[in-house]
Amino acid sequence: MAKELVGHEPFAVILSDDVVVGERPCIGQLVHAYNQTHSSVVAVMEVPHQETGRYGVIGGQQVPGHGDRLYKVDRIVEKPRPEDSRRTSR
Repeated sequence: MAKELVGHEPFAVILSDDVVVGERPCIGQLVHAYNQTHSSVVAVMEVPHQETGRYGVIGGQQVPGHGDRLYKVDRIVEKPRPEDSRRTSR
């Protein structure tokens, strides 16, 4: 919807249904990841297995050289049943 305003510039979409608290602001971490990859990035968090039906679940591979903080996402399922979420996240 904002393509005409944003053009080809980086931008952030911040949803208000989760609050992220950390030593380093989440948006700062996302900007840092974007500057490293020049690709779309999304913040995710680990949730208890029994609560996966409340969230989207991702699967992917770690990006070499970035520890366990950066993954290339190759699967996403919105609100899977807990019994189906393990197949998505591996």
